[in-house]
Amino acid sequence: MNTDRIKLFCIPYAGGTAMVYNNWKKYLNTFIQINPLELAGRGKRFKTPLYDNFDKALSDLYDLIKNEIDGERYALFGHSLGGLLACELAFKLSESGNTQPTHLFISGMYPLHIKCKTSYHQMPYEEFKREINGKDSFEESIFKDQRLADIFLPILQTDYKIMENYQYVPKSEKLNCNLTVMGCENDRETVGNDFLSWRQYTNKEVDFHEFEGGHFFINEKMQEVISLVNRTLSQYMDEESDDESIIFG
Repeated sequence: MNTDRIKLFCIPYAGGTAMVYNNWKKYLNTFIQINPLELAGRGKRFKTPLYDNFDKALSDLYDLIKNEIDGERYALFGHSLGGLLACELAFKLSESGNTQPTHLFISGMYPLHIKCKTSYHQMPYEEFKREINGKDSFEESIFKDQRLADIFLPILQTDYKIMENYQYVPKSEKLNCNLTVMGCENDRETVGNDFLSWRQYTNKEVDFHEFEGGHFFINEKMQEVISLVNRTLSQYMDEESDDESIIFG
């Protein structure tokens, strides 16, 4: 096992691409090797068909990562839909006999067993466009340029379909890794949900961190989020070097 680094696999939010994590590399500690995962139908995988359902998305991510974690320490990070996928991916890897992640970061996502309260994907295209326009941190330029809107909105609507149709299946065993759960009090997508119940998914510790901003605080407070990731993963490097000092967020 390579003990000199930790791979960090990052999963984007609904409508996002792997590029949302492009700026992270210059702020991450040198021992962290970031590996943004590209979902189907966008970015470098634009010609790959979009997912029909959550299980296909999960299986695709599993195929992307399974050969990258052999003999490696790794962590998973996901925001919103990406957080849902990251947690289920950790369970799938464990159930398939793979090494579990060293750490799991869940950002801007309510616990798995809580049913999504929206039904955006069922709206007619124009109604969906009006509803999404102006939501936290979606670039207004996308909605002003019809060409961009015609590319972006079908991807976003499909991603909402995946998230809104997701059905939680109770797990036979809990995870054996620590979790960091991030949220903010002004997040319209998650406010009012019981974040503390994230504890039911792991035998290890769960730390909760609240940021200022809206649902896309990982962009608005990017350096603060990355700083938390750095401090959290530094603990595991300290353990390897027998350094008893632990850094907390």
